[in-house]
Amino acid sequence: MRWVPLLRLMPVLLLMAGLVLACGGSDEEPTSTPSPQSLIDAAAARFNELDSAHYTLTIDGDVYLDSQGMLALRGAEGDLQRPDRATAKADIGFAGTTLSVNVVALGQEQYMTNFLTGRWERAPEDLDYNPAVVFDPERGIPGVLRDTRDVTLVGEENLDGASAYHLRGVVPQAAVAPMTGNAFQGDPIDFDLWIDRETSDIRKVVLHDTAAAQGATPATWTLVLSKHNEPVTIEKPAT
Repeated sequence: MRWVPLLRLMPVLLLMAGLVLACGGSDEEPTSTPSPQSLIDAAAARFNELDSAHYTLTIDGDVYLDSQGMLALRGAEGDLQRPDRATAKADIGFAGTTLSVNVVALGQEQYMTNFLTGRWERAPEDLDYNPAVVFDPERGIPGVLRDTRDVTLVGEENLDGASAYHLRGVVPQAAVAPMTGNAFQGDPIDFDLWIDRETSDIRKVVLHDTAAAQGATPATWTLVLSKHNEPVTIEKPAT
């Protein structure tokens, strides 16, 4: 009989335990998932604050630098300086081999090292790639961000030790043409974008062609940005 009072109290005890657990939880509000457009807007605002960055460009597929289709860009690495300066160490396919050349862009003026002598000279007038255009408010990354469509948030990913939002969508070919040297045939172009979760810095951009000229491989253009706002000085080379 001594257990009867305790049994009668069990419902009350269970109710009190539930209330304690409910009240004892974290007071933190659940973090809401940002919308894709808010992430794009934050990345655009942050990019407009940048004065410099280091970049690595990797290209899969056929991307030609000249109108004759003789010089194929394989990849490049260098520095960017606002508003319109850039350096590049570019790997270029020519006559069945890959050559490395150095490029300096000062606005619309470009200089590159001669394939044979290694000396600096003015780049050909029909050169279709200018890395300095990345900072251009209309023809560079800011213009691309404004024209993105059907953007979805894929999720959060670890990118070189930092958390980044991964976005995916499409962008008109005309928006990426100045930045990519008219490398793409399809319209629209598929894109993936990684934005640093803490700083809103653009960490990585991947553009994938949805078509290709007959006999060519659709191009994939991967741009990785790092060393955001680290000091950079880019001057005209001695020719």
